[in-house]
Amino acid sequence: MEKVSRALEGGAELSTNSITSIVSGKGEHVGLALELLVSEGYVSRKRDGQRQVHRSVRPFREDADV
Repeated sequence: MEKVSRALEGGAELSTNSITSIVSGKGEHVGLALELLVSEGYVSRKRDGQRQVHRSVRPFREDADV
């Protein structure tokens, strides 16, 4: 989840496909991490024409909850 969050930091709006190609790991795991980040309020999602784009709302860090 942290890799996906870092990919979105900096204000870029990225599609799911863009995120999957940027972030290392299995596509299905990257997609699941993205869904969790959206559901937990770390990432926002909106429609941009035919695609959905994502933007960081706040950074997610793995060790922040420890």
